[in-house]
Amino acid sequence: MLQKELKMLGITLIILFAGFQTVFYKEPLLSNIRIVLSISWMLLPGFFCMYYWSQKLDFLERLVAGAALSAALIGIASYYVGLMGIHVKYHLAILPAALLAVGISVAVKSQKRKKKLDKTA
Repeated sequence: MLQKELKMLGITLIILFAGFQTVFYKEPLLSNIRIVLSISWMLLPGFFCMYYWSQKLDFLERLVAGAALSAALIGIASYYVGLMGIHVKYHLAILPAALLAVGISVAVKSQKRKKKLDKTA
């Protein structure tokens, strides 16, 4: 299931890139790739955190709700990390990576839980 989700996520990124390339056709190719990757870098943590509800929500619902969740989590975490004294220029790299690690661990744990439930059923 997780491999299928990653494949669908890759297709979504390709579609997003195609849309950006069509709209911003005068921009260089690498510039559009960088923009799409930076947008996905900010949205992926929320998507993987929403994987816990993969049985109740399908892919598109989790992608949209994950985008809002990611924006909220990164905003709140950025505030508190700033209060701890870490400079704001590091927030773009540290926070999504940390939340992505949390989200991936949630996805792996829920995948294991689902397999365990399937074996007992």
